[in-house]
Amino acid sequence: MTEIAIESGGREQALKYSSRVPGGNTAAVCIPRFFENQAITTPDAWAVTYKDERLTYAELNRRANLVAWHLRSVGVSPDSLVAVYLDRSIEFIVAIIGILKAGGAYVPIDPGYPPERVVFMLQDTASVVGITQSRLVKNGSQRNVRFICLDRDIVQSRTQEAANLQLYISPENLAYVMYTSGSTGRPKGVCIKHGGVIRLVVGQSYFSSGPGKRFLQSAPLTFDASTFEIWAALLHGAELVLYPERDFTVQTLASVLRAAQISTLWLTPSVFNPIVDEDPRILAPVSELILGGEPLSPRHVHKAMSALPHLTIVNGYGPTENTDFTCCYRVPRTFPPTASSVPVGSSLRGDQIYILDQNLQPVGPRQTGELYVAGNGLARGYLNCPAQTARQFLPNRFSGRPGDRMYRTGDAARILEDGNIELLGRLDNQVKVSGFRIELGEVESAILRHPDVRQVAAAVVKDSGRADILVAYVALASGRSLSLRELREFLNAILPRFMLPSALVCLDALPLSHHGKIDRRALPHPSTARSRLTRGQSEAPQGPMEQLIAAAWSELLAIEEIGATDSFFDLGGTSLLVRQLQLKLQRLLQHDIPATSFFEHFTVRAFAKYLTQSEAADDRRVSAEGGSKLEPLAARVRYRTELRRQMPSRGGHS
Repeated sequence: MTEIAIESGGREQALKYSSRVPGGNTAAVCIPRFFENQAITTPDAWAVTYKDERLTYAELNRRANLVAWHLRSVGVSPDSLVAVYLDRSIEFIVAIIGILKAGGAYVPIDPGYPPERVVFMLQDTASVVGITQSRLVKNGSQRNVRFICLDRDIVQSRTQEAANLQLYISPENLAYVMYTSGSTGRPKGVCIKHGGVIRLVVGQSYFSSGPGKRFLQSAPLTFDASTFEIWAALLHGAELVLYPERDFTVQTLASVLRAAQISTLWLTPSVFNPIVDEDPRILAPVSELILGGEPLSPRHVHKAMSALPHLTIVNGYGPTENTDFTCCYRVPRTFPPTASSVPVGSSLRGDQIYILDQNLQPVGPRQTGELYVAGNGLARGYLNCPAQTARQFLPNRFSGRPGDRMYRTGDAARILEDGNIELLGRLDNQVKVSGFRIELGEVESAILRHPDVRQVAAAVVKDSGRADILVAYVALASGRSLSLRELREFLNAILPRFMLPSALVCLDALPLSHHGKIDRRALPHPSTARSRLTRGQSEAPQGPMEQLIAAAWSELLAIEEIGATDSFFDLGGTSLLVRQLQLKLQRLLQHDIPATSFFEHFTVRAFAKYLTQSEAADDRRVSAEGGSKLEPLAARVRYRTELRRQMPSRGGHS
């Protein structure tokens, strides 16, 4: 055994690890040992908070031990894959720590996924054990999978079950399998090791952690950014605050940041940019902001740093296959807003980066090549996909060590004069939308499964607010007709929400190049395309309130005809657009509207009924208090009428 000292939260913590790994480094320590050492060091410090529930490190460790002992009793051992069918909750954190303590690897499955995707993931992982809760067990039940309910099946039957397991877990053992979109039309599981996670959050300088720090966990648990959020906090004694809602809104984020005094926050630029445009001071409680998943706007970075002198901004980059982050760039306060892009910096400690040409030869400074990564963060590969693993994970002839590999990212990049790396886009059909990695081929394959669809092409375009949206263009089989609602319902049963196109455009035929392939550059912008998809049966909005809401939706979604029973989210509305809709309607109605109401009343008619009842209650309250409304109802109706009159006429799209 070798003894080393790892800096953690400003203190030295002696940790022992096996010397079986050549060179002896921090990657040789598994996740549970780090967490258990932290629970010994700061047992009474708060570890995790969700709404009104809170656990200390000692309590979290004890509850995870109960899960671990139970899993061992049913056969879980190193590299066993255990499905976690839970929403964001303290139970989720307890479950994944317990799985790791038992030697298993967790496979997060979102209960909101379509049943078909859940079944595929359970079958692909061959999980014989899953963890869930009683309220979800019916939805999560699957033949050949034994689901353990945390609120029913995990009980303390023996005193020693609260003790840590004495189990050797290698840094090469699996920690989790996370599914990403697949170019072949099916998702693929990326197999991440303990050593990759340790290398991500231990001994690095791109963030600070320790007792007194608070990290917000807001990324979807099936998204690799959650790896950083969870373990950067829990392996250093910081408090992990779980975002309290399933759907993300800027209003809720602002409330959580303020109430919990969050110190470290991870966001995608798709969320960061609207916050900065609205009011950068929303981020005032945050001292370290980690951004990643998409290209970062220099203008928004400059505006945020000017408004918040205490804020440190880090631009991060990395594929899931290299355990979340590969490069990080701490943006200097002198960074110019006129810069063409924000670099992603240099590689993390323990990683190597190569920019190579088509012959796998290094390119010169400022020359463009493909980015390859190597080092301690590399995944084992793709679950049950040896051919695809071999295509993406190549022998690393630059390392000099037999068996070393490097991963081809598909990202074009170059090295700048100061040594930082600049990303220049993709070299394939993989895209990022709101931080989520999406293979256009998987979206296209799902749409082609509809019997009435003959051709399809998926693409990312800019909407009216200059945000990236996913658009699917389809051509129908001869003599067939299809409504938007039918196609939306079909896709809802196949694809998770983050992969659903925001716009569906039906053309007579998709444009082709001289070589007979679909010419993506000739696809029309959805705002100018006349779609052949019918709207389906939906009654026209009735009355001033329904007409006002439909007009606001029409302007925001760039859809000319909105029906009374149309759903905001089926028409391409997103959680981020909810905030814009909320501000617009509050301004028109002079009336506060809770963000949650948009998710509870998501058709025009249902939301109009809710607002009418809300306004009536407000009128009664004002009357009882002897006051007067800020704006009489008649004036608001005139304002609504004027809004509709000023609405620009546009070509409709779906």
